[in-house]
Amino acid sequence: MNNTELVVIGKNELALGGQGINFADELFQPKCANLKINQRMTSAEGAVPGMLRIAETNQQFESMDVLLLEMPTKARSYNVGEVPSADTIICYSRDMRFPHKDAKVPQAMQCFGCPRADWTKWQETKNIKDAPPCQEYYRAVFIDTVYKMPLQMYVKGGSISTFKAGMGNLARVFAMMKSQGLNPNIFDVRFKLSTEKGKKGTNFVLKVSDPVAITEVERAEFGDIYLNYINRGRKTEEELCAEEVSEQETELNNQLTKPNPSDKLVITDDDIPF
Repeated sequence: MNNTELVVIGKNELALGGQGINFADELFQPKCANLKINQRMTSAEGAVPGMLRIAETNQQFESMDVLLLEMPTKARSYNVGEVPSADTIICYSRDMRFPHKDAKVPQAMQCFGCPRADWTKWQETKNIKDAPPCQEYYRAVFIDTVYKMPLQMYVKGGSISTFKAGMGNLARVFAMMKSQGLNPNIFDVRFKLSTEKGKKGTNFVLKVSDPVAITEVERAEFGDIYLNYINRGRKTEEELCAEEVSEQETELNNQLTKPNPSDKLVITDDDIPF
């Protein structure tokens, strides 16, 4: 029996499929799940190092085919205290130029020249302890092509350079499409997410590869998903700040987890963004 056939329950006839679900209700609107990279120190149950993992469901993938739902945004934040909380992110920037207007304690008039973001000492010592406390990152929002669910990822550390290289390859595909008289959307190029060993071979970093233009059929389908995300899925400033705190709490908990005897290093130069 297919979904268009009728089933009789008592005196009522019901079309099978979709009964009782209001997909327009906010409770059933898909929210952006968090995509992470499993490291050796990741404490999630069953986490396999080097695999991608959806934090909310603990599903793991060797690779994922995805599209962008919006332009990746670069930001930075300064956290004080060993245990992150809503009160410990005291300064942050969304434009990488000036502290945000809602920052609790802005550390400088502008980000350029701020001592909290100065890499001079690290460049001299190459010691992770000398890295500046105000860290930059990218927030990227994807739609996976299999489940068609929105995912977000905070790209940090050694993954920044590989992510930027991958986005450069996407830019070439978009440029080729424009040279052919097309007017591409942000979601018109599919690409693969996976991981690879970082420069020191100790941590895993993000890999972006195999960008290709989607078909016209896919364009219509993902266009609908894009519009739904734009209308319902974008985060408020408060939500983004809360997620940044949660992200830092997770990383801290992973670092405090007792390592295996063979794991000698938690933070390496792979975490440095250049």
